[in-house]
Amino acid sequence: MKNKLIITLFLLFLIVSAGRIHAQDVITVEGSVTSLETGYPIPGHAVYIETLDSLVNHVVYTNQNGYYVDSLDASVSDVIFVYTYDCRQQIHQKNIQNPAGINYVDFEICSIGCDVTADFEYIIDNENPFLVYFTNRTSGANYYHWDFGDGSVSGEVNPQHQFPQTGLYQVLLVAIDTTDDCTDSIIRPVYISDSLPQECNADFTFELDTLSSQKNRFFFTNNSEGSPDYYYWDFGDGTSSTEENPVHVFADSGTYTVCLTIVKESYGLCIDTLCREIQTPDYYQFGGQVFAGNVPINIEPDDSANYATAYLYRKKDNIWYEVDKREFWKLGYYWFVDKLEGDYLIKVELGPGSELYNQYAPAYYPDAVFWNKAADFDLNTNIYDANINLVPVSVSGVGIGSISGKVYLKDSCRNFDVRHVEILLLGSDKRLLKYTYTDSEGNYLIDNLPEGDYKLMAESAGWYSDEVVFSLNSQGMILDSLNIGVSCSNPDGIFEWKKQDNSTLIKAFPTPADNLLTIETDVTESMRITFSILAVTGKTEIVHTTMLKKGRNLFNINTSELSSGIYILRAVSDDQTSLQNIKIIVKH
Repeated sequence: MKNKLIITLFLLFLIVSAGRIHAQDVITVEGSVTSLETGYPIPGHAVYIETLDSLVNHVVYTNQNGYYVDSLDASVSDVIFVYTYDCRQQIHQKNIQNPAGINYVDFEICSIGCDVTADFEYIIDNENPFLVYFTNRTSGANYYHWDFGDGSVSGEVNPQHQFPQTGLYQVLLVAIDTTDDCTDSIIRPVYISDSLPQECNADFTFELDTLSSQKNRFFFTNNSEGSPDYYYWDFGDGTSSTEENPVHVFADSGTYTVCLTIVKESYGLCIDTLCREIQTPDYYQFGGQVFAGNVPINIEPDDSANYATAYLYRKKDNIWYEVDKREFWKLGYYWFVDKLEGDYLIKVELGPGSELYNQYAPAYYPDAVFWNKAADFDLNTNIYDANINLVPVSVSGVGIGSISGKVYLKDSCRNFDVRHVEILLLGSDKRLLKYTYTDSEGNYLIDNLPEGDYKLMAESAGWYSDEVVFSLNSQGMILDSLNIGVSCSNPDGIFEWKKQDNSTLIKAFPTPADNLLTIETDVTESMRITFSILAVTGKTEIVHTTMLKKGRNLFNINTSELSSGIYILRAVSDDQTSLQNIKIIVKH
């Protein structure tokens, strides 16, 4: 008996019609109605079936899968008219000539533009388990059609209905605004039992996947009480799931009503439904140009001398996670699309075959070697000038020395990927001398080193590295066990990450400029800044140094001697910190 009930429930929840036997004296008309705009099925939609002699005049409604079916006597006329109306009340009609057996008629119609929202609740009488009271929660309608799934219908606003026997019924409410010819519908399961139902309460939570590169990806967690046997999720976008804890991606941004229906069987079935509204978040686009010195890494649109990869990190629960990466080369411009608002770090590295690979090391936005010295930014609007300056590598000479070792995880706070970890070699004066990457096993090798004192570190966003101090001299020019430990905790505090104050604001206008370029700044303290206007080839055309007072500053730079074209405005403070690179256009 239990297996039979399980099969029955499964069929009812998925609304699958199976095992129909068509007698020879019966003609069947069936099909589906789908939305022209979304491709999703349209539930509760009226389909009209008539004959030429008017002996048949039927109206049937689609179920929640947009499916309808009707049976006619085989003696009907030689033509059957099947038609329906779309959202603009335009008729869609298909004729069946010489009907026999099963006849399939599908419709694809417009469905958007309706302000009616159908909804209802119900309770079962405490003394009569077959009597159900329905409460209409519809908005925007003035006419109602109820189909109780047992052959009975009603046009009342809030009907009560006596079901004939126990079982699971699919109750349909069609709500119509006759003024605007607008229709909406909803189907909900109602279980009738001759015994007292069990206690069960549907409940769930949801969480946006903030680390996915896919938009609108949500985790749903079932928190229902009563140990349900079955789950049915309706995501409000025409899709569903029977998993206990599904993951769902909404194809389009918007507001959705997600409903969970739970079923607990045996000793009087218990069914409960809970709906929650979900609003998808905002996503933004951003990008920037990558510079080596004062020059973009690729100058012309067809210049592919330097390939690069941009890595994107997002902070969640005070931990940085890599969430996306992309390769780029054209004009040295990287970009990311459809990124969730929040705190991000960006890192750019040149590919091994690039012309400048051995001259410039990877950098975080705007020009930092280490992640904990970089500037993160709070993404809450589209950004197209998050420019990055690669870090030059100092010439350290050539020798016979070499070092090797591996990177390892010092603690077990979370997993660490030892592959492609950046290894930085610094001189005693903290200048960056060389860099390399670990292999698939976490091993690294740096050779051709002269005698000297060095410092070695691993660089990986969100992880803290040991500082390995060593010397190469006549007593030892080859060191093969310089292992570097990394941890998610900061043991000594010297590399504590601090969010950079991005309150230094620089704007340049008009665009394009003619004879004068106006520059507006807003700084948190007095400072001297050098503004350079560079051609796209890297040649410096104009240099203007000025002392800025705290707060808002406004001044002009004469651009009358510049040829019409595209330029870069670069701002550098006295401590050689690059504050901003802005693309400007001059047109005379």
